[in-house]
Amino acid sequence: MLLRGPAFALLTAVIVAGCSKKPLPSEDKSVLDSYEAALFMPDPDLNVLLPHAAWLGPAAVPPVLKLWPTTVANDVKRIKLARLLEILAWNGFRTVDSVRLLSGLAKDRQVFVRKSAVNALFASAAELDSLDKYWDPADPAPGNVVNPSISLKLPFANCRELLAKRGLAIAKNADGSVAGAPGRTHAAQPGVPQAIAPLRKWWSAEPDPSLRIYSAIQALRARDPAAIEPLVAILGPLPAGAKTSASLDAARACSLRALQESTGLSLSTYEQWQEWREQNRTKPGSPR
Repeated sequence: MLLRGPAFALLTAVIVAGCSKKPLPSEDKSVLDSYEAALFMPDPDLNVLLPHAAWLGPAAVPPVLKLWPTTVANDVKRIKLARLLEILAWNGFRTVDSVRLLSGLAKDRQVFVRKSAVNALFASAAELDSLDKYWDPADPAPGNVVNPSISLKLPFANCRELLAKRGLAIAKNADGSVAGAPGRTHAAQPGVPQAIAPLRKWWSAEPDPSLRIYSAIQALRARDPAAIEPLVAILGPLPAGAKTSASLDAARACSLRALQESTGLSLSTYEQWQEWREQNRTKPGSPR
C-alpha cells in the first residue's frame, strides 16, 4: 500500500532526520580502523603506528598477529611489524598468542626479524620494572646502560593529541583543542612464562654468528645456564690463519661482560673461563 499525504511526509521526515544525524565514529573505532589501515600498507610507518598503539594498548597486538600471514613475501613489512611487536612487548603488551608467533620466527630469512623476535621474547617474559641495569647485548661498552622499557616507551602522554592532528575522530572542544586528557594510560600485562623456552633454544640453532651471541646473552639473562657455552667458546683462540674483526671483538667483549655479570666473577681470559666451565659443567650454577 502506498503512503500519501501526512503519513508519507512524516515517514520522509523520519528517514531524512535519521540520515542527517549519523553518529560519529567513537574514538576507539576511529583509532582501531586507522591503525589497521596503517598496518595494511606495504611499508608501514612506525612513526604513524606508535601513537595508535599508545592509545590502543593491549588491543594493538591482535591486529598485527592477524595480518602477519600476509607478510610472507614482504621482507620490509615483516621487519617493521616484528619491530612493532618488540616495542609493544617492552611496553608490557605481550600475550601467549604473540609469544607463539614470535617463537615461530626462528627460521625467518631476515636476520632483523629474528633479532626483534629475540628481544620481544625476552621482553615478553621480563619484569619490566627491573631493567635499570639493562644494556644492549650488542654494545660492549660497560658504561652504556639503557632501559628499553623507558627508551622505547610509547607516546602515552600525548597520543590523543597526535592522533587528532592526523584527522582522527578524537573528541574536541569548541576551540578545536582535544577534549579531556591529551593521552591515555594502560597497565602492563603480566609476563608470559612461555616465552622463556623458545628463547633458550634460539641460540643453539641461530645461523648468524652475531645474532647467535646476541641471543645467547638474552637466554643467559633468562636464566639459561647452557647459554654460557657459546659465550665462553667465542673467547677462545682463533683458528690458524684466521683474523680478528671489529664485529668479532665486539662479540667477545659482550660475551665477557655477560659472563661476568651473570656469574659475579671477574675472570677475564678464555683459559680462566674454560677452567671454570669444566669445573661447573656437571652441576651448572644458575646465572644471577
